[in-house]
Order: sequence, then structure tokens, then C-alpha cells
Amino acid sequence: MVVPFYSYYPYKFASDYAAYLVPSDIKKGEKVILEDLIEDYYGGSFWSHHIRVESLQAIWTGEDFSILYDPETDGVCTWVG
Repeated sequence: MVVPFYSYYPYKFASDYAAYLVPSDIKKGEKVILEDLIEDYYGGSFWSHHIRVESLQAIWTGEDFSILYDPETDGVCTWVG
């Protein structure tokens, strides 16, 4: 039996709300690593499954994080299987 291609996005979260905990002593322009990203960034695909980047570097702007994402390096799957 041939199964037709279908799009599959496995990331569903129980809550519609999310936030980053920001330390009170963080300085504007400080570079950090966000380990559990709220936003979806494409990390490549593996056997027709899209991979979501789980952590990226970011810079604190004083009000928000400016996430450092380079699709040429961060958007490439390096899994072997």
C-alpha cells in the first residue's frame, strides 16, 4: 500500500502562554543562551519530519530578546540515521 505524503507537525503545547524568566541583573546587550525556545525556528528535516531548534543564542535589548538565528547553519539537520 502506498501512503500519500502528508505534512506532520508534532509540536503541540498544553498552554497557549509562555514566557522567559529574565534575571533582574541582566544588562542591555548581554548575550545569553535560550535553552527552551518559545518561538519556532526551523532546524532542518529528517525523514520528512521537521525539526525545531530547541536553543539559540540571543541578545537582551532591554525589553526583549533579539534571537540570533542563521538559517544557513542553524536551519540544517545534522542527524545521522
